[in-house]
Amino acid sequence: MAASVRVPNFLPSMSGFHFPNSFGGTPLADVIINVPGFGPLALGDPGNGLCGGFVFATLDFFLAQPQLLMLAEPSFPSVPSTNPAAPGSPLFNYLLQRLLDTFVLGGVGAKTLEWLALPTHDTGFSSFLGWLTGHGIAWRMVNQEWPAIQADLDAGMPSPLGLVTNNVSTCHQVLAYGYDLDDSQNLTLYCYDCNEPNVDEFPPALLSPFPPPPSFPTVNGATLTLNISQSYNTIPITSVNISANDGNDNPVIRGIFHAQYSPFNLAGVILSPIITGPTPASPQALQTLFPGWSSWDSPFANVLAGAGGLTLQNAGQFAGQPIGGTYPQVASPVPVCAAASTPGICSWGSGRLDLFIQDQLGFADHLSFSSGIVQCDQLQLTVVSCPAAVSWGEGRFDAFAILNELDFSLVHFWFDNGQLQQSESLGRSQGNWKGQPIPLDGSVGSAFLLENSKGRAFASAPAACTWGPDHLDIVALARPWLGGSEDAVLAHLVFDSGSWGGGWDVHALDAGFAPGSKPCVVTWGSGQIDVFFVTSDWNVGHCSYTTAGWSDWDYLGVPGAGWNSTNLAATSWGVGRLDVFVVGLDGSLYHQWYDQQELAAWQSQWENLGGPPSGLSSGNSPCVASWSAGRLDIFAQGNNDGVDGTHNTALWHLWFDGTWQAWESLGGVIQSDPQCVSSGPGSLDVVAVASDFMPWHVSFQS
Repeated sequence: MAASVRVPNFLPSMSGFHFPNSFGGTPLADVIINVPGFGPLALGDPGNGLCGGFVFATLDFFLAQPQLLMLAEPSFPSVPSTNPAAPGSPLFNYLLQRLLDTFVLGGVGAKTLEWLALPTHDTGFSSFLGWLTGHGIAWRMVNQEWPAIQADLDAGMPSPLGLVTNNVSTCHQVLAYGYDLDDSQNLTLYCYDCNEPNVDEFPPALLSPFPPPPSFPTVNGATLTLNISQSYNTIPITSVNISANDGNDNPVIRGIFHAQYSPFNLAGVILSPIITGPTPASPQALQTLFPGWSSWDSPFANVLAGAGGLTLQNAGQFAGQPIGGTYPQVASPVPVCAAASTPGICSWGSGRLDLFIQDQLGFADHLSFSSGIVQCDQLQLTVVSCPAAVSWGEGRFDAFAILNELDFSLVHFWFDNGQLQQSESLGRSQGNWKGQPIPLDGSVGSAFLLENSKGRAFASAPAACTWGPDHLDIVALARPWLGGSEDAVLAHLVFDSGSWGGGWDVHALDAGFAPGSKPCVVTWGSGQIDVFFVTSDWNVGHCSYTTAGWSDWDYLGVPGAGWNSTNLAATSWGVGRLDVFVVGLDGSLYHQWYDQQELAAWQSQWENLGGPPSGLSSGNSPCVASWSAGRLDIFAQGNNDGVDGTHNTALWHLWFDGTWQAWESLGGVIQSDPQCVSSGPGSLDVVAVASDFMPWHVSFQS
């Protein structure tokens, strides 16, 4: 059966290293490793190449921080450096360690030596008695290696590959991030090759089942092509933009095998100094263009840049015992935002804004703005994405994030009585679903995730909502540990009247979920929540939860132009009303709604609301706020192409107040999805990460 799969959020130019796998000219001592079954093996001078280290390191950071685009070195994405790591530096040593891990823990050493001695095809009795005499490379690729590679990619996980050539010195390792398989069994693997950095499949944004528009050229990045229709004869392998370790641009590749990835605990890995990005273009004076809008400002940037002596060493202390490590002792100011990280935002009243970011060290930071005063708290929690936050009333917020640790715990911290309170863990990725959450005192408990003897892992960032004081609903997607979206569930936890109740409950997913999808949860009143997410076939799934339990799933269909974002935006302006928004591949905004009084059903088709002149940024997610019944405000990244050929993404705004108004540009140069919140009628606050990797802010007061 024909298939086309890409791992969402992964491209070599975004997730890989920008410098090549070349460390020649600096001789180092031979590295000797003990390969199980073969004994000691001399790798030679590791300064000549660390290909396996690049593969495992790239996968380390992609899996630990799926929303982080690794534009340079791991955890420091703001500068696309093309200079190789210096031999002996922390980064070089880390890559060397991961290279050794591929050979021993990943099985690459033993399998490479074994395959070098194998014929490329079955010979003699091996065609019939392969179980006794051993099959050749072709049979193993088709029947053993390709199924393992396909399972990784179908599950949304890049797959490490070993490439066997004619001699050990030119054997190589690459990382596959997608494949095409046609009905004739012609297979193309799309790869990140550290010997050929920054080579992408084009167009890179179209990571979805929908075909690119006819005007888009198709360019192959680093690829491996072969036919897997038979397994006994030699299978020729064609490579494009794949270079062997000896610099040969057209290596003779005899075989491709699957390497077993070995996880690595990144806690405490600090690899380079902090370097900020470029200063954004001067923001427009919006009040001169659109009445009610403020100018762009970055009150948080002054704090993050170290104004008033605020540095990592003397930043605000997080109350209670932190979960996770402590900040490294560095002389640089508080780090700026991780590239492409979307801030979390909430407000408990007029003039109050609470912002949550993931910084370039991977830590969660909390910034508050009230009456012109900005404060910053470093939470000493390394997280996989920005925390999700919600407020049930004045003086209170609750925030939730997945910790960047081997067990990927869900952590909760909250602000009450004028200060940040102690954090608590609400569950981990293995163990017992039926166990109670860890108590509010933060003590260690048994809130693990397991059902029917299948270990489950959180597969998305959490989402939260509240319908009133002392009540919270938390949802997240979960899947079998290291598995795909089959047997996936929606995990749900309720806080009510001072306790977390009876623990997690789950709702099975009918259609799986798109890798990278995050649920969206809203409420229209006491006793009901509505959850939306992107399914594995790029539909929009929806269900509701009441005191009677979960409803069946219903599906809202696919926008006519297709779409390729794994997130969406939803809100409710009152009882019985729901509105959902996605960005299509054509750069338009699409809208679905449910109105209990009007029709008591979802609309039959998505409404096309158009977009800016140059279109919205495909693959990104809008945000929406409602300050009263009949009012919707939507914000999204929009293309802002100049007549001189320049390109950037500005903030664009569309609103509904009985009728849809025209799109307006609010200017700025943003690189993240925006986040918005309304603290009351006529009030809007919008935050986005700008091109200087600082959170910038614009507000509206009617």
